Amino acid sequence: MLERAAQLATLLTAAGAPTYTDPVEALNNRPCVLIGPPTQTFDLPLPHRTVNWSLTVLSASAGGGVAVWAECDELVDLVVEFLAVDDALPIRYALDDAAAPIPAYQMHLEESL
Repeated sequence: MLERAAQLATLLTAAGAPTYTDPVEALNNRPCVLIGPPTQTFDLPLPHRTVNWSLTVLSASAGGGVAVWAECDELVDLVVEFLAVDDALPIRYALDDAAAPIPAYQMHLEESL
């Protein structure tokens, strides 16, 4: 799955949406898109499967306001232009319980691989 995640990150980065698969690297280079590990459903003959990728659009600021959401919206629009995502849900993202959450969008992409 890491190879496919890297392919998606390369595609989105080339399209103008900086994209990372490492959450620490993503948090240090915001605004950007973070691709997390997918859920995997073994509903197809092996070695194939259905995967559901979690793509998180991270804002540059931990604050709120219209400017932050506009910044996220730009990246969401780039992702939607290149990938058939199912949705974009506003969330607050934190790497762990000690970190301050930041405005973000959570997007989902389902693929059969």
